[in-house]
Amino acid sequence: MKLHIALEQYLAAKQSLGFRFRAESVVLRAFSLAMGKVSVGQVKPVAVRTYLNGRGPVTRFWEYTDQSLA
Repeated sequence: MKLHIALEQYLAAKQSLGFRFRAESVVLRAFSLAMGKVSVGQVKPVAVRTYLNGRGPVTRFWEYTDQSLA
């Protein structure tokens, strides 16, 4: 299954349960774009850590994304 499809289904499931999940959806969609058109099995831990580390200095938002996506 493609990553972007899995994430969209996950977000739809969360929202159907009544979760607003707005900030999380922004983070997950940005992650999906950063990973490209890959299947879920192709996403490696090093790619996730690279995404989370970003390009600039670590901010408080990093802690939020690291914990919310774990």
